[in-house]
Amino acid sequence: MATEAAETPGCVLKVSGPARLHSALGLAATRSMSAWRRIAVQKIPKQRGLIERSESVGMLWVDLWFKFVEAHRQPADVETIRGVYEFAKWTCAESGNDELATSTYCHFYEDLPKEPLVRERLPQYMARRDFLELVDVFKYHLTPQEHETFVREFLERAKVYEDGSA
Repeated sequence: MATEAAETPGCVLKVSGPARLHSALGLAATRSMSAWRRIAVQKIPKQRGLIERSESVGMLWVDLWFKFVEAHRQPADVETIRGVYEFAKWTCAESGNDELATSTYCHFYEDLPKEPLVRERLPQYMARRDFLELVDVFKYHLTPQEHETFVREFLERAKVYEDGSA
């Protein structure tokens, strides 16, 4: 069966035939469901109940977003913040599942620039190299000028963390 591209707002999914509908809804293939849940629980143990109740990784990202933003408030829940970033990175770089990766790009990474508290602390949790790999993903909810400002702000703040000044 030929691979087709299915589009959801801001996202292009590369999946085959009947899986297109499930991909557009953020539903991973059955064989991967237990893997993403297991890894999510390992990386974000405080959110075990939320992870276990999620119908799909896409729904997990929607529900987890609010917990993630709240974790940035003082006192910051560094364990949750780092765990969410680690899970996001796993879904995109290590899972080997395009559907999981696409859901993560669409329901997590694209939203990072929209939340001021997350945006401000992003260099504290994301390496410059990782940020630059995702720089085009961050464009979706931003105008070209807003994107340029976002990138400049990140790079300026990242320099502070790299220099050890923070």
